[in-house]
Amino acid sequence: MRGAWLLALTPTAFTGSSLKHGRLHDGAATRCPSDVDLVRRVGKSSACNGIIAAASLTSLFATQHQPALQGWIAAAGAAVVFGGSSLPAKHPAAAAAGALGFQLWVTIGNAGLNLVLLLLLRVPIRWSAWGVAGAAVLTGTQIFAWPAIQRLGAAVGPGVWCGIGMLTSFGWGVLAFHEKLHSPPLAALALSILIAGVGGVAAAHVVASRRQPDWGAKEQSSSTARELREAAAENGFLPETVAESGGTQAAPSSRSGAPTFPDGPANASPRPNASPRPSTIAAGMACAIATGLLDGSLMAPFSAYRASVPASPTAALSYLGSFAVALPVVALVPLLLAHMGRDLLSRSSASFWRFFNLPCALSGVATGALWATGNVLSVHATMRLGQAVGFPLTQVCVVVSALWGTLYFGELQHRLALALFCGSSLAVLVGAALLKLGGSGFF
Repeated sequence: MRGAWLLALTPTAFTGSSLKHGRLHDGAATRCPSDVDLVRRVGKSSACNGIIAAASLTSLFATQHQPALQGWIAAAGAAVVFGGSSLPAKHPAAAAAGALGFQLWVTIGNAGLNLVLLLLLRVPIRWSAWGVAGAAVLTGTQIFAWPAIQRLGAAVGPGVWCGIGMLTSFGWGVLAFHEKLHSPPLAALALSILIAGVGGVAAAHVVASRRQPDWGAKEQSSSTARELREAAAENGFLPETVAESGGTQAAPSSRSGAPTFPDGPANASPRPNASPRPSTIAAGMACAIATGLLDGSLMAPFSAYRASVPASPTAALSYLGSFAVALPVVALVPLLLAHMGRDLLSRSSASFWRFFNLPCALSGVATGALWATGNVLSVHATMRLGQAVGFPLTQVCVVVSALWGTLYFGELQHRLALALFCGSSLAVLVGAALLKLGGSGFF
């Protein structure tokens, strides 16, 4: 992954206050003072990440005649931009839209930014089978990521698929595309440290979520909880995924798979730390493994495309052109059909229009645009550093994402969770440095 960017593609990265203090009514979120503060923070942090994204793109194209430097700038920029790409998705309107509705706007923002960027750079946009393959891999990754997060939670799910994704990408680079490494043993050690570090970051979120009290027992009235339950059931929103950003975690899904919200202290629904059924865990692990395999293969179509065309500094942009053209066809139509099909099965027409509002549209388009920027940087990192090294280096985005949540949104306040996060973040940075040395040496 870039574990953080997958979470950005679903409205799962919300702070606890966005649900604890917001009331959903008639398809819209009525803002309380806490919601106003949340929206303000989301706006400021998203604008900051937008500035970083613009600066990263400027630096990327300014160093196009310095391949090595451009590769490292691209990898660092991708990690930072991907790490903040979930910030617009923290807006309460994204939760009200539901996963599928929000994803439609994300797809529009993703394809739109790619097309605008290519038009500004005057890069010819051509249809390519490899671009279609890349769009299909991304769509498949998202499809499996949603049920993985639903069954395992938004901390454990990305922790699993990040590790598998890094191994898969490394395998593609070394075994399929025969990329040469300066020191294969050192690169393998670095990859192991990276995987352990990413897993530790996910574990820190699990520790934080399990040590927090039941959010419904203290801050939710029964009437508000019922409204949230109805809106969530109508939209398919998965409340257990709130824990990704360190927010208080809602109760796990019921045995039927529908989300459950606690009505108060006397509520009989499972506690947040209740153990899920083995079949639920098995299904979640299967989806997480599939997500990791697809996520780690996301750059494989680009590597294959680059091998099929003459070497050129614009090869990455040419691929992105075909990717941007294919994405609406491959992703947007299935998403619309899935959204309409779900509403037909539920015999409800109200939720289909829930995502047609300006706050949701702006949040989704901004998320898609930030992800697209990170993808542009990631493609250049893969082109310059190779898939075995460039892709895993972007995993530092998991640390960047957690830093946003911890330092700006006040998440991960528990001491044990903070200690685990700090140690794991250090492991990620050490692993990234060692992977650089194992991949290309000291220089």
